[in-house]
Amino acid sequence: MPARRLVTAAALFLLAAAAPGESPRPAGPELSYADMADLALAATVAAHVRVTDSVLLKKEQAAGVPANMARFYVQADMVSLRARRPS
Repeated sequence: MPARRLVTAAALFLLAAAAPGESPRPAGPELSYADMADLALAATVAAHVRVTDSVLLKKEQAAGVPANMARFYVQADMVSLRARRPS
């Protein structure tokens, strides 16, 4: 179970590290393969995880989420983690 807690903490840290009001992805409902590749190449940390459970959060717990979107609490097992120094 410690690995699962580590993954949860790492995911929350990465989400919290994003600047408020900035979207880490284009403003469309779906990402193209090229969009995902650009995001992956720009990332300094990448986690390969196996999702074990997810829970849809209530509106009170998902402040700031647009009406047409949802926020989930996700639990996952870490498969691998890669990090690089920013260039």
